[in-house]
Amino acid sequence: MIKNIDCFLKKEITALYKILVHEDGYNDELTDTYIIACSDNSYLQILIEEDVVVRKMESVTDYVVLGEYDIKESNFVLISCNSILNNTVINTVETYVNGDSYLFAIRFLDAQKQYIAGFTLGFDEIQLIDEAEFEMMLTTYTKTEAGVKKQLIS
Repeated sequence: MIKNIDCFLKKEITALYKILVHEDGYNDELTDTYIIACSDNSYLQILIEEDVVVRKMESVTDYVVLGEYDIKESNFVLISCNSILNNTVINTVETYVNGDSYLFAIRFLDAQKQYIAGFTLGFDEIQLIDEAEFEMMLTTYTKTEAGVKKQLIS
């Protein structure tokens, strides 16, 4: 479902970033990606292309930007969004599918199955959500006719 999702296992997330693009006097926050910094000084990018992809990065600036931006004229800035992290090691990654094919969520849990972070996924959007929002979303999808399938990666 998600390419390289197992890259998150045994990682401790220390920072999460969104990318803001300054171009021609406008600011555009990219909604299709997050940059994730880990305690071992590694970086991962979660990106929605046609599928959801996790990329290992050489540095915090080694990210992929989708869209038609003038790379030479644009200014890219990372915006911190660490407000819901608890800096613990990811022991389990859960992915959730509605019906047979619509991947709609990813959740990271620690060794005691406590919530670390979660993401909701759309067609071309990924959004960081807190535990209460995640549980509400999961309840909503569970009530649909298609139901929910969970995959555990640990």
